[in-house]
Amino acid sequence: MFSAASGRRRWVVVAVNRLGEVAQAALTRVSMRRDIRGVIALVVAACVLGPMNAPADAMSASEYRFTKVADSVEDGFSPFSFECSSINNRGDIAFRTARVPKGGSQLVQGIYRAAAGKRGLKTIAEFGDGFDFLSQIPSINDGGQVAFAVSDFTQSGDEFIETKSIMRSSGGRPTTIATDADGFTQFGFEPTINNYGTVAFNAQLVELDEFNNDQGLFSGRGDRFRPLTTNYRSSMSKFSEFSSLSRPSINNHGAIAFQASVDGEGPGIFRTDRYAPDGFRTIAAPDPNVNPGWPTFNEAGTVAFQRLFNDSANQELVTGTGGPLTVVTDVAGPYASFGQIYGITPPALNANGDVAFFAELDAGGNGIFTGDDPVTDRVIGTGDRLDGETVVEQAGFLPGLRFCDESLNDQGQLVLQVAFEDPRAPDGVRVAIYRATPRP
Repeated sequence: MFSAASGRRRWVVVAVNRLGEVAQAALTRVSMRRDIRGVIALVVAACVLGPMNAPADAMSASEYRFTKVADSVEDGFSPFSFECSSINNRGDIAFRTARVPKGGSQLVQGIYRAAAGKRGLKTIAEFGDGFDFLSQIPSINDGGQVAFAVSDFTQSGDEFIETKSIMRSSGGRPTTIATDADGFTQFGFEPTINNYGTVAFNAQLVELDEFNNDQGLFSGRGDRFRPLTTNYRSSMSKFSEFSSLSRPSINNHGAIAFQASVDGEGPGIFRTDRYAPDGFRTIAAPDPNVNPGWPTFNEAGTVAFQRLFNDSANQELVTGTGGPLTVVTDVAGPYASFGQIYGITPPALNANGDVAFFAELDAGGNGIFTGDDPVTDRVIGTGDRLDGETVVEQAGFLPGLRFCDESLNDQGQLVLQVAFEDPRAPDGVRVAIYRATPRP
């Protein structure tokens, strides 16, 4: 399905225009033997809170069109508060940022949705006490529901009371999946959601004693008649209480891929499997030489993730289902690194097995790519133009391009984020989000 280390098969990516005007790309990988032309194009019916629905000026209009769906200047958002964006199979986009309210000074943090084919942005959730903290990577399903975590502070007299929650919302009043009132002390702040509204998250529970914590992997729908599912607890499994609370990935079958440390062995990649004797399938066993990142999981049961090595400067993007791992690409060639915006991040992976990823280049600059060749597999990169502006490596202290693990859907659409140097904008920086759709 993916390229092997010796003679890797190439895939095509639905990306934001290679020549052109994109910023973080939607990629779809097709077999190397198939002609990449004509597979990709961008149709975007995107929206913002203003009169905007015009395609961006892409240099390679024959392959893609791009539509801007949000803009920090036009929509009144802080350019420094944008985090990862995600896209569902309808082309709806969810993203997290913050705005300055009229007459106020404290930023209001929020998660917003741009629906495909509609104008305007939908507010999914906002928190504005000044001390609140929203998760950085919202996860959206095909119904437009968004999963996120929040640490919410409310004032009671002279005291501030913190409530930590995992939530799901499509706008309006959110559904609470779990809170610290359920016996949790910490949440992994990046949950994921499937099309049935089931949300998966890692969490730490109350201390077993003064020397030991208990933590685990949980999932639920916020239904009072269906309690949370405990997929594992470290106190009753082989998994260590010292595992990171990194992001799990749930698919529509309800299976969950996750990173966890095994007692005495270090971190590996696993997935839930009701047919396995212990309820888990090993995707990548712990290796003292390997540091795996969190995984991305698709409907076919394929897991994608990044690996770093202790004995070398090598980095790999790999996929696997439980047998030998397939190397998608590594840094032995023209790539210098695969970007660690949030740590060791996975590539985007859709149900068709298409892959897209962000990479920095040995030759300088960075971009979105779909294979080993930074020229033929290039989606968008520094020096390209989008909306009449040049894509830069860094705008102020913001990365010029941003692409995340839920930024590619099964139709090959992608969501990308670009920071532009714009002297007309406050602080000289403008951030915009684009949807890209392949032509029929």
